[in-house]
Amino acid sequence: FVEDCMKQLILEALSKTKEWKFDEERVILTWSHLATQLILFSLIHLVNSNKIFGAVKKNLCSENFTNSRCYFMWMLQYFLSGSVTNKDQANVREECTTIINLINSLYSDNEPLPIP
Repeated sequence: FVEDCMKQLILEALSKTKEWKFDEERVILTWSHLATQLILFSLIHLVNSNKIFGAVKKNLCSENFTNSRCYFMWMLQYFLSGSVTNKDQANVREECTTIINLINSLYSDNEPLPIP
């Protein structure tokens, strides 16, 4: 149940970030809160992050989140840096593989990204 809620919150944040593009504080607070909750729930074994990221990946294929994917990438990086330290190598490898597949879905552009 908690995994489904987290998936829905992440997908909602991805879609709402486009609407909130002029309210940077709201966007940052939302993504910070989601990342913190994901780390906490993962560390106390309340959720399986692979299931959450797998479900998010399935839904990413149906929509284009190019405007909000940088915030999601930040959340993934924050999650990895906060959760990897307390896990064994087998789980870390599995989580990293799931996240790499998720990144491939997020950045499935046919053209190279513009240089900033």
